[in-house]
Amino acid sequence: MGMNEDLAKETKKEENVRYSKDIIWNLIGQFVYLFALWVVTVLTTNAFESRGAGILGLCIVAGNICGSVALFNLRIQYASDINNEYSDSSYVLLRLGLTLVTYLLAFIYAISLRYSWEVIGAMMFFFIYKSSEFVSDVLYGVMQRHGKLYVGGRLMAIKGIITLGAYAFGSFVLKNFFISLLLMGITAWIITIIEWFYTRKRISFKLEFNKLSMNGSLRLFLICLPLFVVLLCSNLLPSIPKIFFEKIYDEAQFGIYNSIATVAVLIQTAASSIALPIVPKIAKMFKEKDFNGFLKWSGVTTAVIFAIGAIGSVCVLLLGDWALHILFGGRVDEYSYTFIWTIIAGTLTALFTVLTQVLGSMNMNKGIMIASIAGTALCAAISYPLCQGQFMNGVSFALMIAIGLEILVALVFFFFALFKAKKN
Repeated sequence: MGMNEDLAKETKKEENVRYSKDIIWNLIGQFVYLFALWVVTVLTTNAFESRGAGILGLCIVAGNICGSVALFNLRIQYASDINNEYSDSSYVLLRLGLTLVTYLLAFIYAISLRYSWEVIGAMMFFFIYKSSEFVSDVLYGVMQRHGKLYVGGRLMAIKGIITLGAYAFGSFVLKNFFISLLLMGITAWIITIIEWFYTRKRISFKLEFNKLSMNGSLRLFLICLPLFVVLLCSNLLPSIPKIFFEKIYDEAQFGIYNSIATVAVLIQTAASSIALPIVPKIAKMFKEKDFNGFLKWSGVTTAVIFAIGAIGSVCVLLLGDWALHILFGGRVDEYSYTFIWTIIAGTLTALFTVLTQVLGSMNMNKGIMIASIAGTALCAAISYPLCQGQFMNGVSFALMIAIGLEILVALVFFFFALFKAKKN
């Protein structure tokens, strides 16, 4: 008995070390990658003025909305599939097919909103970069299943740095916005191809086009449909007030807001980076009725998000004006009052992201879907009047109110699922 207990403790210790390693490297990778994209925004503002930043902001908004189709929230299902019910090939095949569909949807999106051909061209070049991101993401899912998510974090960091270098070369040496986007996209795909061969060699992953894998992809499509609605809403919700703002004012004003608000994305990245590696652990605890461990890990993750948001808010209050002036050279000084509200909105978004992943591990996908639809509907209703009446702050206020509703609804489903599980 004693030997068995010692062995169990040792196994648990090794498991915790692996989770910690995955969390740290995934966080570093996500942070560096998103930080690089934020630096791209800063470079664009300095190299191509506010209008260039506005066009890039529209590309990012389109990437978030249309990219929902490619992502399909597949990684949450992948991470929580602790019994290996579906093969790696089923996940990868589904992601590849959805990525192809996404590129077409991006063009339809740009045409339907009647953007200029200049903006449409920029979006198509930007989606070369985004499509590589979607494929890399599912490869990191393969690595996570085989205990090597930390490798994905390292590769992600490398990818962010090299693609940033490619964009900087196009911006300051070639001095062309469109060539800069194209170089960034081509560079990203070269690294993605390297990631593919690494996955094949080190994890012995082989993409199988057989009936079993195809049927698995179809079942995954149906299973992830509620999660896709959640992801679509989560990307549509923050985009709605931005779209209204750009239509009410212009691309230059939107570029200024987007340059300031992009900092908040780093907080959201930290949230997903911390939570995603823990999903298999909390899913296993919930299924094994280890409610104390489940609540502990869920609570710690949530507390970390609050801490990140609090630290970010304090830093903005103390150093925000100075930091923006250093970054943008006085171009956005008169709009620095919006900074703190973007951080608060980003923190609330991060909190809902964690709740989404926790509820996903509890098989409460319909609850997340209801919360997301409610928040998105509210955001659509209040965005136009808030943007018109509160200028740039209207975007953040609309997000804060709508995401606040999402969090309240998600918490109701969280406690309902917990009560139901304990009762059973």
